[in-house]
Amino acid sequence: MPLYILDKNIVEDIRKSLVDHPSVELARSVDIKGNSVSPILSIAEGRVRRPQGKDEMHNSLLNDTRLVESFYKNARTDTEFLKHFGMEMIETFGVHWEEKASILMPIVKELQVLLARTYSLTDAKDIFMKIDSLRQRHRLNRRHPLVACAVACLYGNLSARKVLKPAHNPEEGDSYNAVADIRMLMETAYIRQMVREIFPLAEVNLLSSDKGLNEFARESMITADASTPFYDLNVRIVDFKATITDELFPFLKSKPKNMIKVKSYFSEGA
Repeated sequence: MPLYILDKNIVEDIRKSLVDHPSVELARSVDIKGNSVSPILSIAEGRVRRPQGKDEMHNSLLNDTRLVESFYKNARTDTEFLKHFGMEMIETFGVHWEEKASILMPIVKELQVLLARTYSLTDAKDIFMKIDSLRQRHRLNRRHPLVACAVACLYGNLSARKVLKPAHNPEEGDSYNAVADIRMLMETAYIRQMVREIFPLAEVNLLSSDKGLNEFARESMITADASTPFYDLNVRIVDFKATITDELFPFLKSKPKNMIKVKSYFSEGA
C-alpha cells in the first residue's frame, strides 16, 4: 500500500484548483484505490515562509485536512486520524519541526551567502573547508543532508542549488524555504523508516511538483536510522544520512582524484 506524503506545493495546487483551475495532474495521479495520501508535512511546513506558531499550525491542520479529504475520492487519507489527534500532533511533531528548522536557519543563511557564486576547482578547496568549519560550529554530522547539499552545490549540482537557494542577501523566507526542503526530505525518510518497521516492504514517497527537490531527493537518497539508547528507553535517536555518489558532484567527474577525496570526507568520523 503506497503512502504519498504531500508537500506544500501539491496542497497549494489543490487549493488553487478550486478557483483558478491550474493543472492538478500530479496530485490526481495518486488518487488510486490502495494508495494512501497525507498532508502532514505540508501542515508542518505551513504557508508563511517561517516556522509557524501553534495557532497558525492549527489553522493549517484544519484547512489542509479538509482540502485533501474533499479532493481525493479513491486514495485513503489520514483525515480522520488528524481530526482526532491533530492537537497532539501540533504539540509534538509541530514543536519538533519548529525546533529543528530554527536550528538549521542560521547555518543555511551562511551557506546561501557563501555559495552565492560559483568557484573554480582551485578556489573551491577553500570554500570546502569553510563549509566544514560551519558544519562543525553548528554540530552537524558530515553526512547530514544539508552538508551534502552544500558540498554538492559547490561542485556544480544544479538540483542542490535549487534546494539550497544561494543568494548574496538571502531573505528570511528564502532561508526558511531551503530549510523546509531539507527537513521535508529528512522527515520523509523518518516516516519511511517508521512505516517499514511495521511493513518492511512498504513504499513511502514524497509527492512534490518541485523538480529540483525531486531530483536532489533521487540523487541523495536520504535515509533515517532510529535507535533507542540503553540508558533511556523513552528516547529515540535518529541519524539522517545522505547517500554519497559521484552524481552529486558533477564538476569532479573529470577529476577522479578530487572525487575520491571529497567522497572520503563523508566516510570519515563525525
